[in-house]
Amino acid sequence: MEKTQARSSLIVEDMPTLTAVGESDTTVEEGFQRGSIFSSDLWVDAVAPRAKKRNKLKTTVSYVVVGLISFFIFLYISFPFNVVREVIVSRINESLIQAKLPIRVTLGSIKPVFPLGIEVEDVKLKNINAPEADLSLKSAEISPSVLSLFLGNLSVSVTVEQASGYLELQMSSGISGLTKSMNSLTFRLPPAKVDFKFKGFQIQPFIAGLLGYVRSSNNPAVKTFESLLQTDVSGLVNGKINVVNPDPGDSVDKMTADIDLDIAKGFFEIKDENLAIPKQNFSEAKIQAKLRKKVINVTPATKFEANDVKLGLSGDLS
Repeated sequence: MEKTQARSSLIVEDMPTLTAVGESDTTVEEGFQRGSIFSSDLWVDAVAPRAKKRNKLKTTVSYVVVGLISFFIFLYISFPFNVVREVIVSRINESLIQAKLPIRVTLGSIKPVFPLGIEVEDVKLKNINAPEADLSLKSAEISPSVLSLFLGNLSVSVTVEQASGYLELQMSSGISGLTKSMNSLTFRLPPAKVDFKFKGFQIQPFIAGLLGYVRSSNNPAVKTFESLLQTDVSGLVNGKINVVNPDPGDSVDKMTADIDLDIAKGFFEIKDENLAIPKQNFSEAKIQAKLRKKVINVTPATKFEANDVKLGLSGDLS
């Protein structure tokens, strides 16, 4: 030991290294790499086959679901809607003939609407006794809700388009109540909640069709006011109508309705020259009414104002 070196210090290089007899450095290193029964490596090796089976099952199920969806989409798109159109038109017209109604129906085409729905284009209703009362619609789309069917309800959305505007109809009805209504011996409106929404919807073809049907009914009582039926009524309807019809067996008092309509560009004209009534253009035409407990309440907002006519309505009608 040198004289300049402190007594308490040790030189690391001079210390001997202890090694067990017969044990090498490689053996020690391998000992540290030897796994325990509680190590994560052994646990992963045991769980890996199960995870692989689950992943394989998920993959198989996914392929089956995708295949079924693709099959139904292909079937839906390639469905022979033209044949269905001919069958529908034939059945409707046969029913009209049996009911002795002078109305015939034609449909231009039927095509599917994704994800679930049917669109009917170029719908025409013709009155064989009054050709001027024909009704034409640009299209009508019907879209049922699949989810509501699982809940025991039938929910349908219908959109009717014209050149000037459209009508949206939302109907929801319980399947059990609907079945009872259809099986009833007496006709009654189906139990349902129906919401109508009008936007620039032209009423002229509907009123013309109704008046044409009345004129062609060959009813002797119609002859007394036939001149009034020679009337042209027009207007663009905006607003909404909400109707709730109760289930079979419920009181009629439960039926409710709310009407809020504005008619723009409205007019009526009596075609009979003997009456000498000029054409009336409405500057304002509005209808507001409610139905509660078999009483119709017409609000003071209901009024019709034209060139020579001013009519206001309000009150209750039982």
